[in-house]
Amino acid sequence: MKSVCPTLFCLLAMFQHALCQAPTKPNPTPRKSSVVQLDYLRPQELYERYHDSVVKVVTDKATGTGFFLRDGQTIITCYHVIDGAKQIDIQGSKGERWSTSSCWLDKKADLAILQLSSKTDRHPIHLADFLAVKPGIEVTVISNPLGYLTDSVSTGVVSARRLEDDVELVQFSAAVSHGSSGGPVLNAQGEVIGVVQANITNGQFLNLAIAEPPIHRLLERDSVPISVVFDEAAKVQAISEEKTRAEEQKRQSEENDKKAAHDALAREAKAKLDALMSTDSENRAKLAHLERDLNELESNLATARGNREIADSNVTIAVQNVENARDYLAQMQRGLEQAEAVPNNAAACAVWGYNVGRARRALADRQNELNKYIAQRGQLSASIIEAESIEARMNDSRNSLKNAFALIATQIETIKLSVPEVLDNQPVSPNPAVVSSGTQQSVSQKEDSLEAYMASSEPKFMDGITLEVQNGKLRVTSCAADSRFLKNDVILAISPMNTDEESDFRMMSTIGDLKRAIQDRKGSLVRVKIEGKSGTRTISVQVKLVGNS
Repeated sequence: MKSVCPTLFCLLAMFQHALCQAPTKPNPTPRKSSVVQLDYLRPQELYERYHDSVVKVVTDKATGTGFFLRDGQTIITCYHVIDGAKQIDIQGSKGERWSTSSCWLDKKADLAILQLSSKTDRHPIHLADFLAVKPGIEVTVISNPLGYLTDSVSTGVVSARRLEDDVELVQFSAAVSHGSSGGPVLNAQGEVIGVVQANITNGQFLNLAIAEPPIHRLLERDSVPISVVFDEAAKVQAISEEKTRAEEQKRQSEENDKKAAHDALAREAKAKLDALMSTDSENRAKLAHLERDLNELESNLATARGNREIADSNVTIAVQNVENARDYLAQMQRGLEQAEAVPNNAAACAVWGYNVGRARRALADRQNELNKYIAQRGQLSASIIEAESIEARMNDSRNSLKNAFALIATQIETIKLSVPEVLDNQPVSPNPAVVSSGTQQSVSQKEDSLEAYMASSEPKFMDGITLEVQNGKLRVTSCAADSRFLKNDVILAISPMNTDEESDFRMMSTIGDLKRAIQDRKGSLVRVKIEGKSGTRTISVQVKLVGNS
């Protein structure tokens, strides 16, 4: 008995070891193994035992993970891995490749069970009872993260059991990523407690797996040929492509309509701009003519006022002469009366009578002279009043024209902001400015310094704007023709119109730069930065070079 016992003990030990090492046979149902107590397997042992049962699921849409479930011909993965696929390729850990013939699909539970076209020698991994899954137990995941890091292992614990939208889920902490979907989450006994579904990126170690109950419910349904799935996917894709084409056609049509509307707006803006430019040109011609007439009128008015002062002086002298003539007549009349009072004094009376006659004639002449000077003064006063009235009306007209310039300038700026491209080749501007070098030679020399030119003592002119250098600054000293300029404004910089950003707004370095900018732009629109009492402001003006340019 003693000699037999050790041998029997050895045989029993070898038999138990063989049972532990032998691969598990496929179960007719995906329920967990009927073994009541399974060995505790470390992650390394789980990998060595089950990594051949894990596969890569590759479709024309995505890449994920799957594993053999019920036998060597059934693969389980997630529905979203094969959703919309028109072909599915199952790849084994040793490079094998299998095709599928039929499937079970549950979109709500995100499950897909695939039947291979032929049976393999791979062993299935059994499912654990969902009710036996407890928070805190250790788990191991075998999957293909990112689709190319195949046979990767990660470990963690069960965080919780959950029920979302009537689907049983297991929350676990083992690391997973894109491509891990469909991989098995194994407990220490080598049972699948869930199929990796998703990881929540808003937190850390927050991952979900689909538990065992939805899998059993799905297997109770009838399978469908995989060709039906592919055909449905092709139809969905065709519908999607048609929708995309329709949306693209609609977008293109909307863009064409928008472009047509924009082109129409640009043409309308260009027509308005041309009309504004034409009106502005006419107004400037009127203003120039008005200024000439006003200068001539002011000259004539000054002469008339001088003549009236002379007439006033003549009237004053004539009044005094009339008074003197009356005094002289009264004196002669008193002499005549005295002579007539003397008897036999006929000769003296005749002399005094003659003098009285002369005095009366002299008084009449002085009175006529006074009336003439008074009439002349009246005529001059009337002409001055009329000229002053004309001057007032002309000043009103000039102010109206200046207001029209400002209004047109505002309208031009509005058009520029709404449809800026209408100004790209516009040869006329509401505020033409003539930049003169004072001599033809300084314009033709491209390397002359613009700063030196501006700092020179020569006066510089734009259209009706006189600019002079004062204390090293280019200052406006006269601005009768453009209400946008004010006296004592300082010209800070000139920049081409295409430099819209403030950082690109800089002083041109040479006369040649300004000339080339004008030649390149053809319309020679530039921006001028001005500093004055009202602050710093920027306006657009039309610039042309005067001289041998």
